[in-house]
Amino acid sequence: MELGERDGWGRYGVVDEGAEGLLCHECGERHPHLGLHAWRRHGITARRYREIHGLHLRRGLVSAEIREKVTENAAASYAGKSAFQAARDPAAASRAAAAAPGMSAAGLAASRIKHGTGRKGTVVECQWCGSLFCPLSSARNRKHCSRSCAGKHTRSQTG
Repeated sequence: MELGERDGWGRYGVVDEGAEGLLCHECGERHPHLGLHAWRRHGITARRYREIHGLHLRRGLVSAEIREKVTENAAASYAGKSAFQAARDPAAASRAAAAAPGMSAAGLAASRIKHGTGRKGTVVECQWCGSLFCPLSSARNRKHCSRSCAGKHTRSQTG
């Protein structure tokens, strides 16, 4: 099978699940959480593992035991949330997702920005050394260019 061809069964057939977990197609070992194993042992993401071995992208890579625990935890978590359960409409959510257009280029670019890492776009003068700097967008009222200057300023105020 060529890379990218997906028949849903994988390169070596269906993902084999035994008492110890799922069979890894990379090394032949069994693990309860195959996606985590693939990342830690082989350095590949779960998505890439599925692509390499011809599995559907939605194919779960956890054992039945782990899947049951996740289901139990979710049921326990949402049991006391009656307002959420009353307002929940999975069919409407699926219709909305199917009808929604793709994200615009600007929206996609904005979603990839790590918040707090960009610059404000304003230049500020350090109150200790006088150098000019452009603070990060997450900095509210930054008055010093570095921790060193901030520390010197603080020590000069206390002594």
